[in-house]
Amino acid sequence: MMKKTRKILSLLLALVLCMAMAVPASAAGEDSGVRTKTYHLGESVVVTVVTGPSGEMPGMKPRISGIASPTATKTFTLQDGRGSNCVINIWNDSDDAAMDLTFKVSANGESYSVSEQVSANEKTNFFINDKNGNDLSGKVVTTIRAAGASSVAYTYTARQY
Repeated sequence: MMKKTRKILSLLLALVLCMAMAVPASAAGEDSGVRTKTYHLGESVVVTVVTGPSGEMPGMKPRISGIASPTATKTFTLQDGRGSNCVINIWNDSDDAAMDLTFKVSANGESYSVSEQVSANEKTNFFINDKNGNDLSGKVVTTIRAAGASSVAYTYTARQY
């Protein structure tokens, strides 16, 4: 009986701690201008797009910088055996030009296209996850297009894990 009570108390404590951490995180997201969209590809693949001011967004160190004049295309191959998660980070390095992003995802037999506009000095994190833990296989083609300008500077990183 004592063992069962300890387990229930541990579960309740964990739940209270999770809820306590969720409240400040959601409040910070609203004040900081961070926007989140979630898409479901079939039964197991979930795509989450998070966009906001560069200073508010976590991410990897920049790896590939370039100029979309007016467009640029990056292809990232999802390889079986490399993991069930992928993250693509794109920084809009311009101080005055917006950019339109289009992500064409083909993952584990499912296809989807997602578009997002990114203002000057904002960043987008594009996450793909197989919620069943299966390795991702396929590719993500990202089109970066200058919006209302002849070109836009950007930085791109991609990683599967």
